Amino acid sequence: MNAPRSSAAPSSVFTDEIVGLSAIYTPGVRVVAWRRDLPEPLTPYAAGLVKRRPSFERACAVYAGQPLAAALDLPGELSEGRAALLADVQQLTQIFADLTGDHQLGLRLRALEGTMCPKWHVDRLRVRLICTYVGPGTEWLEVVDGVEQSPSPRILGLSSSLAPDHRLSPGWVGLFKGASASDDGHDAAVHRSPSVPEGGARLLLTLEGLG
Repeated sequence: MNAPRSSAAPSSVFTDEIVGLSAIYTPGVRVVAWRRDLPEPLTPYAAGLVKRRPSFERACAVYAGQPLAAALDLPGELSEGRAALLADVQQLTQIFADLTGDHQLGLRLRALEGTMCPKWHVDRLRVRLICTYVGPGTEWLEVVDGVEQSPSPRILGLSSSLAPDHRLSPGWVGLFKGASASDDGHDAAVHRSPSVPEGGARLLLTLEGLG
């Protein structure tokens, strides 16, 4: 399915401030991207983590305001980089909880060597936070005509050759609406995982509400 791009107003919002993330609740907005730079100690630590521990993964349910040091159990000796990654995940967890009103969140931090979800799809939830610390970030499309009529609510049948309109840069925070964000699911963000070059890797954080 090579669906034509829509001429509708852009469904993505880019912001340089945390407060701009609240735009995800604007009707017609499907993705909000917070453009930011990571603190210097974090990047080399994260890169070293995926190199030393290519199968690293932490997946758990956490509560808003809960200290995450034990849950994440980041490897390596105490360092500024390790502390910076922990602090960043802690901050994003609190920001997401404040935005969504969810008291319990599903947190996943994992290293990826391959392409996790290469097909264009939408998620079956209200909203998901995505941040890539290492490697290429999540790709997405603006509104695509005909997507809402797809027989599948998740995998859309769009050609993999369809080029993305946008991609998150490392460190950027993306909020992606899912099919449960509206009664008809028409505001869901169409997105996919990026291709990972041979020998490359990603360190990916995702958050979603559990109630």
